[in-house]
Amino acid sequence: MKKILFITHAGKTIGGGHLSRCFALSQGLAEQGFASCWLLNEEAKEAARSLGIQDAHFADDPFHPDALAQFSGWDEVAAVVVDSYGMGERFCAALNAKMPAKIVLIADNPGYAMERYAALVVDYSLSAGRKGYAKKERADYLLGAQYALLRKIFWNMETQEGDDVLLIPGAADVMNVGATLIQWWEPEWPALQVVSGPFVSRGRKNALVDAAKGKKNVTVLDTPDDLPNRMACAGIVLCTASVTMYEALALRKKTAVFAVAENQMGDQSFLSDGEAVCDLGFWGSVGKRDMEKVFRFQPNRQRLDDLVNPRGAILCAEQIIAFIVYNKLFCRAATFEDRDLLFAWANDPQTRENAHNKEPIRYDTHVAWLKEKLASPDSWIFLILNENTPVGLLRLDGKEPDVILSYTVAPEWRGKGIGTKMIAMLPDIVQDEKIPCQKIVADVYKHNIASAKIFQNAGYEMHEKDRCYIFTLSM
Repeated sequence: MKKILFITHAGKTIGGGHLSRCFALSQGLAEQGFASCWLLNEEAKEAARSLGIQDAHFADDPFHPDALAQFSGWDEVAAVVVDSYGMGERFCAALNAKMPAKIVLIADNPGYAMERYAALVVDYSLSAGRKGYAKKERADYLLGAQYALLRKIFWNMETQEGDDVLLIPGAADVMNVGATLIQWWEPEWPALQVVSGPFVSRGRKNALVDAAKGKKNVTVLDTPDDLPNRMACAGIVLCTASVTMYEALALRKKTAVFAVAENQMGDQSFLSDGEAVCDLGFWGSVGKRDMEKVFRFQPNRQRLDDLVNPRGAILCAEQIIAFIVYNKLFCRAATFEDRDLLFAWANDPQTRENAHNKEPIRYDTHVAWLKEKLASPDSWIFLILNENTPVGLLRLDGKEPDVILSYTVAPEWRGKGIGTKMIAMLPDIVQDEKIPCQKIVADVYKHNIASAKIFQNAGYEMHEKDRCYIFTLSM
């Protein structure tokens, strides 16, 4: 199977956020069976090693056209994910020439040069929907914190009660927040843990340790391997408005955030409006007295619930696979010659579990049913193919105004985003085949969470009925 290429960078002036969220997405893709390869800057070598990244290629500047020319693995690449603030037009055009309609852009704001070429744009910030993305016909947009790119360790992590304040000022701590906070910290304040990130120089790390020696309630942690667990156990997480903030919010932590760059200024004010975080603003304007504000802050717990999807990397990976990797899916009308394939799919254990009639189907019963459906003017059965391989089935039954939808993904193709792509194709199929229909209706058992999410993400309205969700889409 082909790989997904990640092009990003990390370092003292860049920080580690780009690499962290790309790594999280690579873990989501791995859950779908896709391997990753990497084109990174030389300065990111140690950070990549600490994450366990393999199959990595390094260049002085991975966002220079020459780096693309020197990369030798293009034949194995199915799609490219890029994440950087510094992509120039020459690089964007060169990458598009190599991988047209196969580029995924992880963005924080509209206006990137690569947005012109990307087939999929991901912005998982909570304020993404109001940033004014000028959506294009040739691109899909994944906007909002349901797509939050958090590392696998956060997907199922349980939060715990704690008392300590955990300061995470960024991988490079570009504004020397750690040193300032240690200087401010009073003996009567809660215990403080200061994280010194991987791109903080050795001299600055030593200075932090020296500054903390006279303070019994201050501890300096040098790039701790157990940082996620420390976050889960902290009483307050004090951090930059970055990936770390989303990790803390996914853990439903009492979180105070500050900005160290202009692109971080939007989300914390958006969150503070709903009292989900304590917004300290730009760090340069923060003073010692603001710490009392942090200690007093009580988040709106109802606002925190389901604010950030800790498994957003999986959802994002599914969309990438559906819309980028398998963007050549097409359909054809089923025929009687497909009876054995459809019979095998119909009797798959998972298919029977999610059907209303859970009993195995007899072959003669199946054959009679298929003949009846193929002859009916009120039934339509379509096979979905990836190139020449059948990967699923869509079936519509009923007379106008409503048609009832049923679908099946081939057992060996489940978990690869095929269902998402099939449901996204359906409105075009209805129009192309001139099926008389004003509304598509589907019912899904509540325990079938994966299928329910597919319909929700496709824009269907959802209603509850007994043990099922009823999904509708007006045509």
